[in-house]
Amino acid sequence: MDAKIFRLRMVTNLHMGSGESNFNFIDKQVQRDPITSYPNMHSSGIKGALREYFDDNLGKDFTKVIFGAENQDSNTQQGSVSFTEGKLLALPVRSNKKSYFIGTTKELIKEFTNFTQMFGKKDINIDLDKLEIAEDKALVIGEKIDNLMIEGIEAKKIEFKPELVEKLKMILGVDDIVIFSEKFFKNEISKKLPVIARNVLDNGVSKNLWYEEVVPRESIFYMGVINTQNRKEEFEKFVEELGKNLIQIGANATVGYGFTKFIEVK
Repeated sequence: MDAKIFRLRMVTNLHMGSGESNFNFIDKQVQRDPITSYPNMHSSGIKGALREYFDDNLGKDFTKVIFGAENQDSNTQQGSVSFTEGKLLALPVRSNKKSYFIGTTKELIKEFTNFTQMFGKKDINIDLDKLEIAEDKALVIGEKIDNLMIEGIEAKKIEFKPELVEKLKMILGVDDIVIFSEKFFKNEISKKLPVIARNVLDNGVSKNLWYEEVVPRESIFYMGVINTQNRKEEFEKFVEELGKNLIQIGANATVGYGFTKFIEVK
């Protein structure tokens, strides 16, 4: 299969809206996977953002080859590239010793490595099944740091695994990694994303105050792109361009949301 996998690093906060509000106080929630409830990025939203970027940078003729005609019917050109959704790999978590750690779970790592293997990346693999991580504990991938606390986990509940640094850095592309239990990560981290107050002012008077959920900067997602029409030259050019610059995804570009770095997983 002629396909590429990309990690997506959020350089700024991201809001890809679900179009739903909850029954509490959040007016605009982020998109979430219907099975896991983790934040995700719908493939249609990613495709739309990339189409706009390539329109501006490589022109409409190249964009039509990659993405297809904008108004699809039986006589219009089909795009040569297919896109998977953006799936969550890790979220930043606060710490008393460093600005942040990158938090994930064994399950998210396994899902990522399974995904990469389906796309032909057989060398990206790690066996974490033997690691036991209790709900109220965390596993830091690195050397011991005295009196370290991370996102609700007290120092005595944190263990350290320096021997896994190189393998997990290859998978996540970052340093300062911490692994949580799936239950803790889901309930205490992924379901408690930052909520930002937004407002519309008219002559200094508040006219419309609302609350918006965001995926915080330094979060990591991943996705696949597939060369479905065997347009090798165009596909290689598309992949090369995709990694060059920051690309804005989601809503609120005017306030700096959604700037994303696409990093090919090689």
